[in-house]
Amino acid sequence: MLKTLKAELYKLLHSRFIWVVAVAQLAMTGVMIYDVWMREAASGFQYAIHFVSYLVFFAGIIVGMAAGDDFDTRTYQHYLTGGKGRITFAASKLIICDLANLFVTGLPILVYGVIDICNSSLHEFNKPLWEVGLAAFFSIIAVSSVMVFISFAVKSMGKTIIGSILFVIFCLGFTGVGEPGLQLASAKVIPVLQPLVISADTFDYSVPAMIFVDTIWIIAAFCGIFAVFKRAELK
Repeated sequence: MLKTLKAELYKLLHSRFIWVVAVAQLAMTGVMIYDVWMREAASGFQYAIHFVSYLVFFAGIIVGMAAGDDFDTRTYQHYLTGGKGRITFAASKLIICDLANLFVTGLPILVYGVIDICNSSLHEFNKPLWEVGLAAFFSIIAVSSVMVFISFAVKSMGKTIIGSILFVIFCLGFTGVGEPGLQLASAKVIPVLQPLVISADTFDYSVPAMIFVDTIWIIAAFCGIFAVFKRAELK
């Protein structure tokens, strides 16, 4: 599996799309934060986390390019012809896509965190900064893992991107459904919405509980990936 991971990582780092998407997400985050700065004094780091919920569709593009495209180009068939197990490649794709999305999604958070530190404007969260970062880390991994499952389920780059965007839109719809208490409860257990709770810093939430929920999402996504890939007809 280690050789497979190295090969996938090499292919990812030598592909232009991850760098293009990373720059696009950083630029889009910058535009949205600049709009906030024009209206109020705010922490760029705090809002970089906040906007993850709205820009996480970029993760779907990464997954579509990194995983969905291999179905379109029949790359998996060549891998399996070499006698490698399906679980090895499913796990490798999940790990590589999650790492790629951590980089792309986390880059704006890191950049604006450094800017805030240099400007002495870093928001003082009610929770330790490492807990805030850890909660954001797991939410990104959970969202990415679900999108990898979507990719293995639809077996197409285009369908992966569309399905991931629809998944994000569906999740965001919970922010306007029901009573405020229901909305908050939904935000705590839906990875797409968790950055909104984390960045708001006005709601009481348990980081261990949030990580536990995200871990369930990640495990469920991997089980779903392997289940659909095991039965997939790859001719």
